[in-house]
Amino acid sequence: MENNTTPLNNERIRVTPLPTVSLEGPVSLLGFGLKLFRNHWKILVAIAIFPQFVSYIGSLLHYSQNFSVQIAGIIISIIALIFSVAGVVASVDAIHKLSSDETAKLSLIGQYKIGFKLFWSVVFVGIVIVLVGLGSYSLLIIPGIIVTVYTSVYLFTLIVDGRKGFSSLNESFSLVYSRWWPVLGRMVFLVVITIAIFVIAGFIVSGIGVVAGVPLVAVQGLLTDGQAGPQFGFLVLSGLVNMIVSAIVGPIALGYSYRMYISLKAIRISDTPTIRFKRWLVAFLAIGIIGIILTAVLIPTIAVLTFGDEFSNSEFQTQVQPFLNEESLIDGQINQLSTSIENDTNPDPIKNE
Repeated sequence: MENNTTPLNNERIRVTPLPTVSLEGPVSLLGFGLKLFRNHWKILVAIAIFPQFVSYIGSLLHYSQNFSVQIAGIIISIIALIFSVAGVVASVDAIHKLSSDETAKLSLIGQYKIGFKLFWSVVFVGIVIVLVGLGSYSLLIIPGIIVTVYTSVYLFTLIVDGRKGFSSLNESFSLVYSRWWPVLGRMVFLVVITIAIFVIAGFIVSGIGVVAGVPLVAVQGLLTDGQAGPQFGFLVLSGLVNMIVSAIVGPIALGYSYRMYISLKAIRISDTPTIRFKRWLVAFLAIGIIGIILTAVLIPTIAVLTFGDEFSNSEFQTQVQPFLNEESLIDGQINQLSTSIENDTNPDPIKNE
């Protein structure tokens, strides 16, 4: 890319012109995601569905009336969460390889090995993103939206480009820089399509439930009586449908986002200033941490101030009053016993006469 110069106060200042190539359109991005999925759906679905299936099993165990089974469900859900993080890395790496080489041979185990190699890097940046989000969205939401768009391709800069920590966020900002509105539009397009698909799937499952005689409100009380019934069948069906739809939509959405990332790299502006953006990230991060600390301190304090008197006047008295009554009864018995002993020890002299 050529650099032009303009005279200003007898000095020559370098001006970097904007690229003439525009960002690829949302329909084209979606077409890439669909084509990629159609050609390689077996490996992409296998990577995506494995942690979802594990999570699905864990969620079913939560409804058991057996405490040990519930604990097992919690453990399985934690394992599913761990594999979900590794699965994201595995999926992005697979999409990158398949986009570069259509004949690439990938295996489920091999991809998850790659996923676990970058596990802690993704977790660290994910925690940073969450804290930055808390800090930025707490400031009237708009700063949060701005930061979200600028960091929208950080997964690809981390996994594909090998950027770690804040470097992946800075690289994402560098790619989106001067393309903020087009990127926002493409993100909104993807979110709308995704929501529409899940809403349609939800209506289909709900329709099946109604036909089967399962009221929708009954889903909230699944297995409360400890017996499997139509509600449990509805839960199984809805979980399966959600798992299948997610295993299809997830890879397509990642392919869409990956193609947008590649398009941004092709039209990026060189020498993008990132120092100020990093300072804003650090500031939002600090606000997020402070917010969590204040929340942890204020919620118990507010609860005590709000419900303290009510608790002391009602529940406290209800729970403690029986013990106080029993203590009073014991004191009365002791006093009677003491009086009796005293009378036996010191008889009335009048009666003795």
